[in-house]
Amino acid sequence: MDGFETYKHLFVGEDPLDITRHVKAIETANFHGAHYWPLEAALWDIIGKVHGRPVSELFGNAAKRLPAYASSGELKSPEERVATALKVREAGFAP
Repeated sequence: MDGFETYKHLFVGEDPLDITRHVKAIETANFHGAHYWPLEAALWDIIGKVHGRPVSELFGNAAKRLPAYASSGELKSPEERVATALKVREAGFAP
């Protein structure tokens, strides 16, 4: 997380289970141009591990299944892109 040293003091040494406090600090850092959403994901993972539950349960198990998607951000010729799209479709991904 680029630039984290500036905000590190807001998190290191604090209770990782105090998610409300951390989310407020992350939102404040984000307001000032940081992008520390991975830190929130890591904190939820810690909370789940402490309680012996998957994070999905912490959020109410709203979805039992999630659709997968295929994406390609690679630079390819039009012909290569068509070939990739056909392979992805053959693998079962919906258009």
